[in-house]
Amino acid sequence: MKKWSGRFKKKGIKFLYSFTSSIYFDSFLFKYDILSTLVHIKILLKLKIISLNNFKTLKKSLKFIKSKKKFKENFEDIHLNLENFFIKYTGNIGKKIRTSRSRNDLVNSDFKMWIFDRNKVIIYKIITLLKTILLCSKKNYRKIFVGFTHFQVAQPITFGHYLMSYYEIFKRDLEKLIFFLKFNNSCPLGCCALAGTSFKIDRKFYSSKLFFKEACKNSIDGVSDRDYVLDFLYILSLITLHISKFSEDIINYSNNCLSIIKLSDEICTGSSIMPQKKNPDIFEVLRSKTGTIIGNMIAMLIILKSQTQAYNKDNQEDKKKVFDSYLEVKNVLNVVSKSIKNIKVNSKLCKEILNKNFSTATDLADFFTKNGIPFKKSHEIVSKIVLYCIKRNILLKEVKILNLNNKLISIFKKNKINFPKISIYQSLNSKISFGGTSPKRVKKSIIFEKKYINEKINFLNKNF
Repeated sequence: MKKWSGRFKKKGIKFLYSFTSSIYFDSFLFKYDILSTLVHIKILLKLKIISLNNFKTLKKSLKFIKSKKKFKENFEDIHLNLENFFIKYTGNIGKKIRTSRSRNDLVNSDFKMWIFDRNKVIIYKIITLLKTILLCSKKNYRKIFVGFTHFQVAQPITFGHYLMSYYEIFKRDLEKLIFFLKFNNSCPLGCCALAGTSFKIDRKFYSSKLFFKEACKNSIDGVSDRDYVLDFLYILSLITLHISKFSEDIINYSNNCLSIIKLSDEICTGSSIMPQKKNPDIFEVLRSKTGTIIGNMIAMLIILKSQTQAYNKDNQEDKKKVFDSYLEVKNVLNVVSKSIKNIKVNSKLCKEILNKNFSTATDLADFFTKNGIPFKKSHEIVSKIVLYCIKRNILLKEVKILNLNNKLISIFKKNKINFPKISIYQSLNSKISFGGTSPKRVKKSIIFEKKYINEKINFLNKNF
């Protein structure tokens, strides 16, 4: 017989009950259900619903219950399985723990605590990734790399500066994860089914003992709210989207036709038929994981979109989506942190590509502007000089003023300037603006961000 079957005349169809059972995927909440129940029986003791001896008996039985590994589908979910254990060990005393508590508020409290703890795991995985990026950026803060826009050669940058761009991306992910802990910090326990309870429970006691900041302010919202689930799935989706973007870069940059980075053998695979192949499979798989994670978030949005207000059985599906996404992202972050260390930049080839593609053209336009020519006009002048180079198959540094047309020669004479030979290194060193690619700027940024990470770790240790 089901725990709720008292009002039914006919016995339910077994396979249909199996269809609605969630014990196969909500059993991971066992630890949190025990914690919630321990706090709840303290409330029952305060209300004198159970005696001190009853309380001690229930608490003592937890030692045996914690070791349980097998759960029964007949009891549907982790909450009724736990209640069954209590009844098995304590008899009628165990039947009292359902007083002033519903599975509706219980599951939301348990799941919130589970997500909070997993959120913290992801936080420290992100911190590990950020530390790895800083380490690699420090090694590469002076090394020449190709800066792309529209995936066309644009301007010289350093490889360290490129890596630090992803540092900023993952740093934002870290801040979102920390904000999640602050924003979703209300306790649903005590909301009961949806209307609250006639027992004079202390909801602040639930909140403090379960490490929440406050109690949910509305009992209906307390049992129905799954925004925190969406928030967590959204952040996980963003993290994998950013990793997918990075993976796409690495796949393209390591392609034989470009080869501006080299991947070590440790992070590549071969072909079963083509002996010469060296494939970036790890980054391809990393890229593919994004579809699963975003798919879980979209699925959860759809699950929630048509529900009436308050708790609905649909919501048991949230656990599968979150559990799957969490495990995938945790694994993905481990892989990325290991893989980044095995990427090397081919600066010699980068320099050749940058020179062939007139990447210092903007520096040349800036030079004219600094010599009194408006930038719009400078842009036109350099555009013509680039066209001149393309027609003659020469580099910018090979241009001679006397070989230009009379109109361009007159501009140099009028402004009393010589044609500058701007090197890749000069271009890099000139980008001194805050956040720029100059090696000095990148080095300062790395030093600053090391302090930021240490401060964040201290903050997390004190507050969470």
